[in-house]
Amino acid sequence: MQSNIKKYRWIFILIALLVLSGFLIWKNRASFENPSGIYVRDINQYDTLKLMPDGVFQQVVYLNKKCISDTVSWWEMTPPGFHIESILLYDQEYLEKLGKYGVSEGSYSNCTGFKRLYKNGRFSISWNDYPDLPEKAIYWYRIKKY
Repeated sequence: MQSNIKKYRWIFILIALLVLSGFLIWKNRASFENPSGIYVRDINQYDTLKLMPDGVFQQVVYLNKKCISDTVSWWEMTPPGFHIESILLYDQEYLEKLGKYGVSEGSYSNCTGFKRLYKNGRFSISWNDYPDLPEKAIYWYRIKKY
């Protein structure tokens, strides 16, 4: 009787470990997916990012339905996520300043550490200047996969 309990305990532990590892893989499934595609910004559906499979990156930014920036650079995969050579990162207040004063070369950032994730059931990419403040993260949702 005692050996049956030990046997079942090991079986239970093994099943629990399999379930836990399956959950962790499912939760991090975005980290295995290629981010190539077209994305729209969470706060402005007109703004688009294009991460093309050949490493070309394009960003188009609009303010009041008027294009204020259209840039092309490159992107590449990195161990923690991926890198974009030149991207315009903004919140609504900064976007309005850019619309008023114009977009200068210094407005663009060279960023490593973009993350791939599923947000609200959709494949997304994100950038967060403040890791301890997740509500400040910037999100783009993929609308087309390459």
